[in-house]
Amino acid sequence: MFEQVLPAAARPDCPESNLYAHHRHYCFFETAVHISSNHEDFFGHFNLLFGEFHTTSAEERGPAFAVWISDLPDQAPGEHRLYCNGELIYRTYDYLDIFLFLEWQICGLITRSDRYLLVHAGLVAKGGKGILLSGPSGAGKTTLVASLVLRDFDYITDEMVVVDPTEAAIRPFPRTLTVEAEALSSSPDLLDRLREKSLGQKRPFWGNRWFLDTTTGEGISQIKAVLFPAYEPTLHPAMQELSRAQGVFELTQNTFNLSRFQEGGLDLLLAICRNARFYRLRTANLDETMQLVEHRVWGDHASHAAR
Repeated sequence: MFEQVLPAAARPDCPESNLYAHHRHYCFFETAVHISSNHEDFFGHFNLLFGEFHTTSAEERGPAFAVWISDLPDQAPGEHRLYCNGELIYRTYDYLDIFLFLEWQICGLITRSDRYLLVHAGLVAKGGKGILLSGPSGAGKTTLVASLVLRDFDYITDEMVVVDPTEAAIRPFPRTLTVEAEALSSSPDLLDRLREKSLGQKRPFWGNRWFLDTTTGEGISQIKAVLFPAYEPTLHPAMQELSRAQGVFELTQNTFNLSRFQEGGLDLLLAICRNARFYRLRTANLDETMQLVEHRVWGDHASHAAR
């Protein structure tokens, strides 16, 4: 994934904080992340996705993760270094590569949380009503999320649905979207829409990753449908409705930390999906798949709302 990586070795001589011109504090679901850098462009890109997690206070509300992003005169020209708590953990010649690595580190911190229930899923919403797409890596969740966002759905997350147990509420966690090359090549319309929707990017900044508009609009008040996608390129798209028991059971197989909540975790899943309908979704041609989803899920929503 990171093709320009240089071998990183621990060094005791981490640069002093006074060498950095820019400092930001963030809080990701009770985890404090303090970032210092002399590369202002980094924060411009970082805040496209994670600006809502920015805080003005350095107060720690949980485990601290202190990061220094170094670009100093004694380094090789164009080299960027990332230090975590004083230890050099990453080197590259592309500061956006640093961004991706840091994003991955933050995701890892969140998955170790005992405070929030974490579901391996993507989530979009329209008018506060959500479509949750759950399944293992490679199931096509992110491609479907991107396609729905480009059809005017609000982007909540593409990887990790964060559930606050105190309110049974879902907290948005936007991050970069990775769209598979096969999906882009088979759907020129998707590529064109990505270029239009991306935040100042005319092309993906790394591989097939995109910065998309992450404004959450009305956010998410309830989940209307849970989809379990599976990519079958040689077949036509199809949807099979599941019983509530089948759907909730399958959802339990796609959580990061359900065991930490024991019975309370199941209660949370039932609470956030109390109004949801569950479907297995066979995806193939992307445009046909989207038409099917909008007809079956949003069409059903419209007809029920009219009654």
